[in-house]
Amino acid sequence: MWLFLQRRLLPVRGRRVCKLFCRFYCQAAKRDTIFALSSGQGKCGVAVIRTSGPASYSALLCMTGTKEPPLPRTATLRRICDPSSSEILDRGLVLWFPG
Repeated sequence: MWLFLQRRLLPVRGRRVCKLFCRFYCQAAKRDTIFALSSGQGKCGVAVIRTSGPASYSALLCMTGTKEPPLPRTATLRRICDPSSSEILDRGLVLWFPG
């Protein structure tokens, strides 16, 4: 659909801008690994840490202190560790969605 809109609705100059925009942002998204904390403010019972990007797999292994990732798309109870000291911080459900 994006290509259809790009070819049919945008003038030639707009198409060039869209190509540059897509090329820059798509490549930037492939390089960066993003860590996002998606928890409530203050004290809350559930914390969600979402990682996205090329180093997500390594981050998952470091944070869980294991050599094997959980099965894809399956919630698995794992220990959450400090990657630098290997101190156990908590236990939690870990989900891995390989891309």
